[in-house]
Amino acid sequence: TWTSLNSSGAVTLPLWVKMTKVGNVMTAYTSTDGTTWTQRGQQTFVGKMNDPFTAGLFVTANQDGTTGTAQFSNVQWPGSSSPPQYTLSTSATNGSVTLSPSGGTYASGTVVTVTATPNSGYSFAGWSGDLSGTTNPTTITMSGNKSVTASFSLTPPPSYQSTDITTTNAGSTTESGGVITVQGSGAQVWSNSDSFRYVYKNSLTGDATIVAKVNSFTATNNGAMAGVMIRQGTAADANYMSVAVTKDGNYRVQYRNSTWTSLNSSGAVTLPLWVKMTKVGNVLTAYTSTDGTTWTQRGQQTFAGKMNDPFTAGLFVTANQDGTTGTAQFGNVQWP
Repeated sequence: TWTSLNSSGAVTLPLWVKMTKVGNVMTAYTSTDGTTWTQRGQQTFVGKMNDPFTAGLFVTANQDGTTGTAQFSNVQWPGSSSPPQYTLSTSATNGSVTLSPSGGTYASGTVVTVTATPNSGYSFAGWSGDLSGTTNPTTITMSGNKSVTASFSLTPPPSYQSTDITTTNAGSTTESGGVITVQGSGAQVWSNSDSFRYVYKNSLTGDATIVAKVNSFTATNNGAMAGVMIRQGTAADANYMSVAVTKDGNYRVQYRNSTWTSLNSSGAVTLPLWVKMTKVGNVLTAYTSTDGTTWTQRGQQTFAGKMNDPFTAGLFVTANQDGTTGTAQFGNVQWP
């Protein structure tokens, strides 16, 4: 005469659910892919689940007078045949394709996430076959046998340079799939002399803009920084202005246009974060953005006669403690 709770637990949608009746034993299952099932409960109904009986879908709002709405798919009714199974084949050269759920054979209606990963030195160029465009990852719905091909193009050699400026430990710069990973040491970018890893374009003249998305940043010291800068050159005491993220979760804008570094502004942010430096005439301006479209100005400084042609612009990482390292991944880099 009363309902009993057999089990419960947190899940995320979409979720497959299943009830079976074998003799007088009822068993409940859940699954994330409709193939591998986890038993969630079982109960014996001796003389209490007799022929004829029913089986179906249900919704309750848990408050009469309100409503709940559910969308059910891939319904397998008792006595009906299982949904058709389809195969998803993939091909790629100079990269790989992964499927989620994995396996390659799926029930009709299954939504599969398809991800292309380029080999080192290549970048993803697009989909062909039963997928098109350049969205990556993307999804495909199994309504029949499908075949998709991922194409990759050779990434041209970088047009930038890398150097360690007065650091004890050598840093590194690698690029894969359009993401530049910079590992740097260095004591600081501050006071009257800097120590950091610099990945930059040289011999720039006139106006310039550099943009990057800081996807991730790991370091030991909370004052470690990763960002973009416009800098007179690679001397340790060169004039510059930069906007960066710190290991402890702040943006930081600072500059040197004399013999000492000054802090322009700082504040809490979360990654990923877009950062941008512009030079228009002798005015340098720093920005941040959460989406790369809408920008917030974080600082501006005039370098009258103190940022001359030619100059540099690039990415930088400092560990804020020489002998340790910080590692940043920069994506969507827009070089001057």
